Amino acid sequence: EAARRMENYWGDRLSLFGDEVAFQPRPILLTDLSDQDLAVLRSTGLQLLPTRDTAGRAQILTTRRKWSYEDRKDMGRLTWYLFHAALEDV
Repeated sequence: EAARRMENYWGDRLSLFGDEVAFQPRPILLTDLSDQDLAVLRSTGLQLLPTRDTAGRAQILTTRRKWSYEDRKDMGRLTWYLFHAALEDV
């Protein structure tokens, strides 16, 4: 089961970011996102808040803006980045 989850993780990472970024020995960075990805980020109102809640959890905020993206992979890259950034120790 663990091996299947690892295979899925790396398969999804490769599918979303391509060879050049997916296999870097580091987390996905904001600079790895394309201009189009950043435009999606601005349109969604999704934000990783700079502080944690009282239990130490990361907080992701969204507004009720209309989300605008052309390709589901744009949203996939964005959510991948945000959730992985939230998991990093701050």
